[in-house]
Amino acid sequence: MNEIPQSLIAERTLNGHAKGTLMSISNLVAYLIGWGELVIKWEAKSKRGEVIDFPETNYKWTE
Repeated sequence: MNEIPQSLIAERTLNGHAKGTLMSISNLVAYLIGWGELVIKWEAKSKRGEVIDFPETNYKWTE
């Protein structure tokens, strides 16, 4: 298994989601986990027949 060196986890070397920004590996992982949690929430609401407030209440797709 390949591992990312601890010294690189917080280093901002990846292109961010907003133009001209950089993010770290830990930022990217947190971002992906957050979206995964939202997808699970949307699925649960859908199964209960509830209205889904995309992407989330009081948030825009760009936030």
